[in-house]
Amino acid sequence: MSYRIDSDKFLREKVRELNFPTRVDGKIETSEELDAVLSKIEFRNSNFADWKWKFRARTFCETGSGGKRIGWFVWCEFERPDTETGMRGVGKGREEIVWKGTSESGIVKTCWLLVELLARHELMEGFRYEGFRLFDPHNTVGDLMLPQILGTRR
Repeated sequence: MSYRIDSDKFLREKVRELNFPTRVDGKIETSEELDAVLSKIEFRNSNFADWKWKFRARTFCETGSGGKRIGWFVWCEFERPDTETGMRGVGKGREEIVWKGTSESGIVKTCWLLVELLARHELMEGFRYEGFRLFDPHNTVGDLMLPQILGTRR
């Protein structure tokens, strides 16, 4: 005999049973609401905590056959030591679009993605073998094709 558990129902019942405060995953409709979410993100007890992370957003409007869509470009800035000089400087990551009406969870998870990409980028820049940056994230497509052009790789 097999049993199938409705996990959403089970969790709702447990929340009620334990008297947990419920939280609504609200839709973000304004720049002020977005800024409020971004301002709550922080790092604790991590080597990354002293990078002074700041999440930024800029309004974006797309007009197409489906009409007008409004959203925001969201990106992260951070202070970190430069991998070449060791001097502290400000880094800026790539921008991602979040649309008006995106859930709070969607915003927070997008910010996590931005942090993951930045951390990977910085690790790739700093990782060296015999002094060479093997995984340079700034390599162009041409740079990456060079071993095949030279015949050292197929």
